[in-house]
Amino acid sequence: MSGTLSSRDWFGKSVAAVLLGFLLGIGISGLWGWLGIGGITGGPAKMQLNMWMVSPVWALTCAFVFFFPSTRAAWGWLALMNAIVWAPVLAAQFLLR
Repeated sequence: MSGTLSSRDWFGKSVAAVLLGFLLGIGISGLWGWLGIGGITGGPAKMQLNMWMVSPVWALTCAFVFFFPSTRAAWGWLALMNAIVWAPVLAAQFLLR
């Protein structure tokens, strides 16, 4: 029965979505903040966009995490996505100062 969706792992998937989904939202916001139009000091409109960008990413992560077949898959894929997003954010922060 591997590969089928079940509600058995809901707690682990929920925790993965809450923790890693939030970090993913912050990372995507930081990626846009550092590498988007106007750079990190893009003005008040860009700051507002960065702030409000976190919520939809986090909510979508919380919604779609249940499509992972297991808790381990949810943690693994979300951790990989976080690593992919956070590597350029940290590099940009270091290089563009």
